[in-house]
Amino acid sequence: MNGTLSGNEAIYQQLAAQLGAGRMLHAFVFAGGTDSSRRSLASVFASDITPDHPEDRIFVDRKEGKATIGVDEVEELIAKLAFKPYGERYAVIISEAHLLSAAAQNKLLKTLEEPVSPAVMMLLTENRDALLKTVLSRCSVYQLREPALEADETVKTAVDMMLELCRQGAPFYRKKAVLSEILADKERQREQALMFVSLMEEKILAEARQGRTELLDDIAPLRSARRALRQVHNTAYTLKQLCLQI
Repeated sequence: MNGTLSGNEAIYQQLAAQLGAGRMLHAFVFAGGTDSSRRSLASVFASDITPDHPEDRIFVDRKEGKATIGVDEVEELIAKLAFKPYGERYAVIISEAHLLSAAAQNKLLKTLEEPVSPAVMMLLTENRDALLKTVLSRCSVYQLREPALEADETVKTAVDMMLELCRQGAPFYRKKAVLSEILADKERQREQALMFVSLMEEKILAEARQGRTELLDDIAPLRSARRALRQVHNTAYTLKQLCLQI
């Protein structure tokens, strides 16, 4: 269990206590952490909610070829909830809630507040700020533990090269080329991009403490890029913008 929950055992224990005491709320947001840790927590909790009826677990995912989860998907969910569950209640998991369009979130509000059938709704999101305040106000929000990020050699090399290019005042295309290996790994590019901007900021600040302050103006765009990455903005576009600004 400990490995499955990726350091979020305390959150799970709180949820299990609510369920065991019969004080179950019906809407939760699991924010932060990793995609894997959010899904693991939701999956374990859904199993507890529907121990004898896995058919009462409903998953709402982004459809292939679509950039967002739209009103159609929410309407499909509402239609499913119109039928009584086989067991005591449904467990609903929206795996990428940060991709819900504003219209889809508004469509979901009444269901979050008062489901037509007994249900526990779980909205999984990288960043709680991607959800409307009206959605958050109807949910119990849990912030998952962030993974410890340790830069690998690819990231360290890219940071050292970028720092040198910034000192030289190199053109955009040379800076962009440095980031090609970070973007090459589609599954890890956001994680590596976050490590890149964090390590670059750390090194610039360390140099400034030693009297080398020529790159301090790059701190602001690095922090802006980190915020954009955490808010699930396009990784390649965010890094391109960073290269234009530093």
